[in-house]
Amino acid sequence: MSQGVSTTALVIDGLPPIPRCLLAVCDPRLRLDCAAAAGEPPEALVASQLPDARTRLLRALADVRDWPRLRAAAVQQGLAGLFGAQLLALAGAEAGGGVLPDSERSEWRALSRAVTARSLRMTAVLIKVLTELDRAGVRALPYKGPALAQQLYGDPCLRHYVDLDVVVAPGDVQRALDCLQAVGWQAEQPIRTVGAAAYMAAEQEVSLSSACSETTLDLHWRIGRRFVADSLPAGDVLRRAHVGELLGRPVLMPDHVDVALVMAVHAANHDWRLLEAVAALAAAFAALDDQGWRVLARRASAYGCRRRVGVAVALVRDLACLGVSWGGAPFVDAATERTAARARAHLLASLGRSEVGRGGGGGASPPTRRLRAADAFWQASALDTPRAVAVNMYCRLTAPGRRDWSQPGATHGDGDGRLPLWLRRQLRIWRR
Repeated sequence: MSQGVSTTALVIDGLPPIPRCLLAVCDPRLRLDCAAAAGEPPEALVASQLPDARTRLLRALADVRDWPRLRAAAVQQGLAGLFGAQLLALAGAEAGGGVLPDSERSEWRALSRAVTARSLRMTAVLIKVLTELDRAGVRALPYKGPALAQQLYGDPCLRHYVDLDVVVAPGDVQRALDCLQAVGWQAEQPIRTVGAAAYMAAEQEVSLSSACSETTLDLHWRIGRRFVADSLPAGDVLRRAHVGELLGRPVLMPDHVDVALVMAVHAANHDWRLLEAVAALAAAFAALDDQGWRVLARRASAYGCRRRVGVAVALVRDLACLGVSWGGAPFVDAATERTAARARAHLLASLGRSEVGRGGGGGASPPTRRLRAADAFWQASALDTPRAVAVNMYCRLTAPGRRDWSQPGATHGDGDGRLPLWLRRQLRIWRR
């Protein structure tokens, strides 16, 4: 059963060329089309029978006038590697003709080389981390980052990531920390202050830094956001993992269904701020057959994240214009459509800011207190049930966590006197 292409495609066609270019690259069918473009005669690139994905991109590229702004927008949306690779694949074919101006080829090649060099450096660091954990007897699964890029695109350099993420079972966290700290990684202060047990009860991950590699590593024992129920316990994801390859090295990777589930939860955790998440989810959904969709529906229901998966389905349908089959298990009800509409509006507004050059390449501005409060309600609205929403908001108001323990005097009293930690947290939140 196919969801079909949403009428939002008509809205996309009316956007300026830069947003249209970035949205077109989210369609996973485009990678097949670009690969087939080499060797085609010039007239083939404008033939009416071309697949919709490539046609959309070519029409948008033909309207681009500000190429530096397009590069900045691609970087800002986390699509520099994916967009650059597909643009150069089209332009590199002799049939590419005027797809990319000659003056821009060197700029895009330089950007692609920089993205590739950084990705390979971080992938090498990840492999070293996994090797050390394996020697310590810790079963670890790389989460997001280069391993996900390898699974989705067959190339660890095509996905944007700012740090590395590894998932271990809760019972292995302390052993993993000891192992990593022994080889030069430094855990953040709160976990050293309050201890691993208290920290793990409140948080889903701990960050470690390495001066040698200049990289941040997040060690996860749950996949989700603070104050949200254990959407994806690490033990279950690890149990279903299989061995894949990353730069010729064997590494654990989640199964295809968990890839889609993990990315839907991850994108909701980050409030759908980057279009790269839509591209990754479109590739993950395209890899599922009807049986895969039925398994995804069961797992999403079991872990309480069906609405977040539904939002992901709706965004892929609307923004990547990809008709997805969901095996007779519909994810998108009226409430999910409303949540997806808000996420879609947020993303399209972000693309509009890219079009006028605000923050191009620099990422989002630091969130204001009002935006942080709005994010809290947004994250709660993506949960499946009213009870889950109520528990989430209650924990946000009362439960201490990393930010509280990072405050001076977090364990012995602070500017609010000798008030209990939970009350100090409430006072600080209400002051916002």
